[in-house]
Amino acid sequence: MAGSLSLISRAAELPNQKKAALELALETPKSVLKSSEGVSFTVFFHNNSTNHLLLNGGELLGNGSQIWSSLEAELKSETGLRIPMSLGWGVPGVAGRIYFLGLPLRAGSSYKLSVSAHDYLAGAGERLKPGKYEIRFVYRGRQSDYRDSTQMPDCWQREAQSNVVKFEVLGE
Repeated sequence: MAGSLSLISRAAELPNQKKAALELALETPKSVLKSSEGVSFTVFFHNNSTNHLLLNGGELLGNGSQIWSSLEAELKSETGLRIPMSLGWGVPGVAGRIYFLGLPLRAGSSYKLSVSAHDYLAGAGERLKPGKYEIRFVYRGRQSDYRDSTQMPDCWQREAQSNVVKFEVLGE
């Protein structure tokens, strides 16, 4: 049912409205959680354009760990207070080679990025207190110092914002 509503809303767009080349969508498997330890999200990157896009996700470490530094989470409490959220992606530190974390998106294609509770810290590293929250992700496209410009096209350099997802953390 939700998919058909989405198709109806897309079809109802005015002809002069142009879709953004990159669309970010955010989902969470649960909107009510017993504890903050299980808050996870899925970020979808979708290329709406007829051109291929190269996104700069951030940095790829020599051991295969990914640092998605071009993706930022905006977390707010039910009172509208912004809670700092750092996406560490489980990387405690960098002690080796750094490579370009490129995400090639062919025209019309999508990429799904799973964000688990181990991939970020909210606030000063403490767990989220019981309450209602909302979150959205923002991708800020930029060039990378680690991209080989002789072999790769320029990176897409705009901003894309996801939808807002609301969730609740219950008391333990």
